[in-house]
Amino acid sequence: MFNKKSTSHVSTARPTDHLFLTQDEQHIKRNLERWRGENLPKGIYMAHTITIERRNAGPLFTRPAQAVFSTWDVLSTSLVDTNKIKKAQDVMNKGLKKRETGLFFEIALILDVPCQNIIGTFSHDVWFPNHIGRQNSSPTGKVLDSAALFESIRTGETKKNAIKPDGSPFPRMAGGFNQIKTPQEILNRTDISRHNEILVVGRPGINIYKGLPATKEITLYGIVIIPKRLPGDIDNDRAFHQKWLAISDKLKALNPGVNCIFY
Repeated sequence: MFNKKSTSHVSTARPTDHLFLTQDEQHIKRNLERWRGENLPKGIYMAHTITIERRNAGPLFTRPAQAVFSTWDVLSTSLVDTNKIKKAQDVMNKGLKKRETGLFFEIALILDVPCQNIIGTFSHDVWFPNHIGRQNSSPTGKVLDSAALFESIRTGETKKNAIKPDGSPFPRMAGGFNQIKTPQEILNRTDISRHNEILVVGRPGINIYKGLPATKEITLYGIVIIPKRLPGDIDNDRAFHQKWLAISDKLKALNPGVNCIFY
């Protein structure tokens, strides 16, 4: 689908140590190496998804994605296997109007993430509090508690409003959020009707792992529009196509040179 390219809220107080509490250093490095873009199998990508509901607002609809990501402490992404996603026309040919994608939202920003930026890999949504410690829990909010993010990573504290499907509170993540599994382990355990959550540091220049470089800028190298619900007559539904074409044009204008496809 795409060719893979071969002063912060995140604490920099430990430049010679790593955050892991439950995995040894060599295990960390060995697993992180598997996450390099060139080491991921064909059709496997890391993506940050956004919803069409925010098309008239939200930073990723008003500014270039790479510029936005470089100001975020931690962003949630997903590892997606496009080989398992049925193309829109194939879905319609079977008389279906809905498909599972393994993604949270329907617009996927395909990313090249330096492996040292990855701080947590989970086969399900873990309700990570991405902007904890900032005013209004906003990525651009004033820092109110500079230690909150580090402590959340260490203790496994989830979002305050995190609840399970049965209505019960989502528990703390045992062992904290700083856990690394291999991409294949994540894919093997991911239910395509849901999505996995891969936590990555957006800001460059943050020292996380001993013996590895500081974090680098995340690169956007593709945009994929993958609607989950499809119209009964996809070929002739003009409103459906106009809506997504407008979104595509807007995102391409903000991110020149980045290919955008409808899947």
